[in-house]
Amino acid sequence: MLIHDYELFEMHPNESIKDMFTRFTNITNDLISLGKIFTNEELVRKVLRCLPRDYDAKATVIVEARDLSTLELDMLLGSLTTYELEMKRKRKKNEEDESAKKKKTLALKVSTPTSSASDTNSSENDEEKLKDEIALISRRFDTLMKKKRHLFRRSQRKYIRFDRIL
Repeated sequence: MLIHDYELFEMHPNESIKDMFTRFTNITNDLISLGKIFTNEELVRKVLRCLPRDYDAKATVIVEARDLSTLELDMLLGSLTTYELEMKRKRKKNEEDESAKKKKTLALKVSTPTSSASDTNSSENDEEKLKDEIALISRRFDTLMKKKRHLFRRSQRKYIRFDRIL
């Protein structure tokens, strides 16, 4: 049963590296107590094989850059934990960027023209609302352009200063 667990060992979805290592260590310790002998390289290769696709790049870097026969499991755990934290930070930043993009959207109302005489007041109100919305959009656009111009001028100053040094 333990050998079966070892052979089919994989990291579960939404499982942290630390939890996966704990499960792996428990299985290997039980097998060692029953007389099974593992080399350090076997254990490292097994851990690298059981990682999900998100870790393929990191696993490849570890295999190519390090000598797996001398790489300790603790060093591997540290490296993979660091990579996991970095991936979580990037995901969180991407989610924040996407939510910020969603907040900046603006929807315009579409109104159909009416031809009855009783709707003259409502059409005047609609025209005023439309003018107000257009004014709001143009103000937002102006502030956006001012920010862009300011950033552009700032970046130009950096290059000018650099040219003066030479």
